[in-house]
Amino acid sequence: MPKIISFLNITVDGFCGHDAVIADAEHHRFACNIIDRAGGVLFGRVTYEMFESFWPNILKNSNDSESMFAFAKLINDLPKFVFSRSLVDVFWNRSAIVRDNHESTIKSLKEDADGDLYVLGSPGLVSALTDKGLIDEYYFLVQPMMAGAGPRLFDTRQMVFRTNMKLIDTQTFNSGVMVMHYGVKK
Repeated sequence: MPKIISFLNITVDGFCGHDAVIADAEHHRFACNIIDRAGGVLFGRVTYEMFESFWPNILKNSNDSESMFAFAKLINDLPKFVFSRSLVDVFWNRSAIVRDNHESTIKSLKEDADGDLYVLGSPGLVSALTDKGLIDEYYFLVQPMMAGAGPRLFDTRQMVFRTNMKLIDTQTFNSGVMVMHYGVKK
């Protein structure tokens, strides 16, 4: 059965806002290599709206880098599931709104997926899915900076149970970004 995998940028001081990310060619190539085998992408509303307003436009702009274009093409072609109770409509290619994050809904998405499902950013959704024990792996891309403010991964939730993890791999980018890939011990 496909896995649910979180892919989250986070600063050294624990913030995970999108304005504190070194998104260079190496970062985009890494993201492409990871989600190239994805069966779909899961988003919270805020991250989805940010991605929807940016990435489809990259496909129309020949001035952007090759790595940005490759990521834009890949994510544009993937099924996208937006977890939101307030969003009325979605307009990005292959996007659908999911009104609840109940375990049965998540399991149904996993069963229907042609590959692993990746949660991109979306700290609120990651927190909710972690709380239910539904995330199988985490990629934490630790940014070499202290943001001082912004959303934190578990700001809005108190963890119900402890989650033990095992380190699968690490990688360091030339920019100083440290990738830590963990699997959940079940």
